[in-house]
Amino acid sequence: MTSPSDVDGDTASTQLAALAQAALDIAMGAEPLAASLYGIPGYDDQLGDLSAESEAATVTAMTSVAQRSAVLDRSALSDQERVTAAVLVALGQSAADSQTAALATYTASDLMISPAPGLFSVLPIVPIAGEGQAEAYLARLAAVPAYLEQAAQRLAEGRAMGREGVARLVRAAIRQLDSYAEGVAEGVDPLARDAPSELADEADWVSRRDRLLAQAVHPALAATRDDLAGSVLPGARDDDHAGLAHLGDGSALYAACVRLHTTTDADPADLHAIGLGVLDDLDARFARLGRSLYGEDDPVVVRRRLREDPSLAYASADQILADAAEAVARAEAALPGYFGHLPQGRCAVEPVPSLEAPGAPPAYYRPPALDGSRAGTYFANTFEPHNRRRPMAQAVAFHEAVPGHHLQIAIAMESEGLPMVRRLGGFTAYVEGWGLYAETLAEEMGLYTDDAALLGLAATIAWRAGRLVVDTGLHAMGWTRDQAVQLMATRTGVAALEVGTEVDRYIAWPGQALAYMVGRLEFQRLRAQASESLGEAFSLSAFHDVVLGAGSLPLRVLADRVTEWTAAQLA
Repeated sequence: MTSPSDVDGDTASTQLAALAQAALDIAMGAEPLAASLYGIPGYDDQLGDLSAESEAATVTAMTSVAQRSAVLDRSALSDQERVTAAVLVALGQSAADSQTAALATYTASDLMISPAPGLFSVLPIVPIAGEGQAEAYLARLAAVPAYLEQAAQRLAEGRAMGREGVARLVRAAIRQLDSYAEGVAEGVDPLARDAPSELADEADWVSRRDRLLAQAVHPALAATRDDLAGSVLPGARDDDHAGLAHLGDGSALYAACVRLHTTTDADPADLHAIGLGVLDDLDARFARLGRSLYGEDDPVVVRRRLREDPSLAYASADQILADAAEAVARAEAALPGYFGHLPQGRCAVEPVPSLEAPGAPPAYYRPPALDGSRAGTYFANTFEPHNRRRPMAQAVAFHEAVPGHHLQIAIAMESEGLPMVRRLGGFTAYVEGWGLYAETLAEEMGLYTDDAALLGLAATIAWRAGRLVVDTGLHAMGWTRDQAVQLMATRTGVAALEVGTEVDRYIAWPGQALAYMVGRLEFQRLRAQASESLGEAFSLSAFHDVVLGAGSLPLRVLADRVTEWTAAQLA
């Protein structure tokens, strides 16, 4: 492993390369499950260290990388190296903001951002190929008790500081753990991975796996459940006090969350107003599409129909998956002409695993492994299909898969000329901003099949604008959960089933929901700026290659990159 102190070299370039490797090592050491998903060797036997001491050490190390990157001679670096240096500086800020946000001290939920749900989400899919990874998986199972004990300790530290959890989220976490235990009792355990065929003694490995599950993992998960019920739930906040605004240090916590997820110093009040403005502007679109589809131009009525009309609901899980696969295939076929650089890897489509599905969002994307052993995958939530809306499915597929997350992330991961820390990096406002930009780009590409799908697009735009309003409302302005639900239900068209899980996600993960619209607006601003400057010389495919060709970037760095590219075209 490279440390920040091992980066002396003869040139700025060699120092930068060593700093980039050090940043990757620090990040993967803090998130070894992510390392395994990406296919980076050396971490398969580990779970993260959740202690405050380890978190502080991570921040110290990443800050050292950032500080040393900041003083490198920029004139001795190439254009891409200057971007790398700026990314490393931003990673230091992100590490500090993450520590200040201190999510582990007050969030217990059934979302994968919490430790136990994260195990349920990742352990069933980490690679187990050959004896080395098989033994590493058993080592991970053995580490589960200490990992979950650290998680409980962080929540206890939070309670000591007056950072109580949220009762609704805690109860959801308890239900998920109960559901897992019920499945185990019925002989279904997603953590009981199959032995790889390469093992010399498969029976022995299975016996050790089962012993670890029975003697270590299951008791640790039961202890987590008991701690949530006995220690966390009794003092947890109710729905009327769900946001960070109701914590004594909530303002500082939320400011760090906003910086972390938007890579800006945006004021929550400004973001709240932007969200309301976008929602107001969308009313004309809802009215126009409502007249076309229903002969109805009252946007409130149109959105209600989108939410409640039974004819717009899915009939089955298979129909959800079929529509998702069809939309992804159609988008992939339309990419040439809008992008010069296309990824090699195709996007798979799968259902959200059943244990996660009740509390999961409508869809999410998981990146491919670097070695191609696992495809980038769009996971569609098929839980209670009759409560999910068909018109929004196309926009969500274009966001999560193509031309959204899969296109962006696969291009970055396949960019061998970039240091690995940039190929795998994920600044939320960039990643989610691109996903939301991709939804509207898909309209330009002619990918939406009819006005019903375009109505779904309007609803997804409203959904993300509503996030600006609701996230800031909850965490900066002291909104109740019911206020947040009512805003999302009346102004966005999001299905009733999804409104509740969406709002609970914003409560559990402060600031993350802001990244979508903040990022999209910046992509659109940069595109308009470049188009105006270049006039007829502007190429949309070239613009897309520029903004996707450097990996995920902080928004300020992205803006600098587009400005420099535009100037070079004019020179």
